[in-house]
Amino acid sequence: SITRTNAAANQAPMSSPRRNGREDGNIEATLLKKGGILKTWRKWRFELNVKLKELRYYESASDAHNPLYIRKTIDLRGRVKVTPLSHSGVSNRDSSHPHHFPFMIKTERRDLVLAADTKELRDIWMKKIKSVSQAP
Repeated sequence: SITRTNAAANQAPMSSPRRNGREDGNIEATLLKKGGILKTWRKWRFELNVKLKELRYYESASDAHNPLYIRKTIDLRGRVKVTPLSHSGVSNRDSSHPHHFPFMIKTERRDLVLAADTKELRDIWMKKIKSVSQAP
């Protein structure tokens, strides 16, 4: 396992999904992810790979696309449920980012709570993840 500093991801602004000039339909953006044990929010660079039906995240945008720096890969094949969360569903006690727009991804193997900086960005990600998981 390769350990890298998260300073670049923490300083990077939240961003709109990008296609990087590709026609493959993949998107990427910096989103917040709620931790599993400590329940704190942290910025990560996410990439949705349409062909492989995977959601990958990296510590920073500069690490994206380098397989050595993939932090985790979430398999979107099988049963996947994507739902928006209200701020009360996340609880302001747990959230140092109450102004963001959270959503949950439930797969057969894990639950993931993410947040975007705008409702529009959240809706784009939710729609794209749903379409990828439901595609044959």
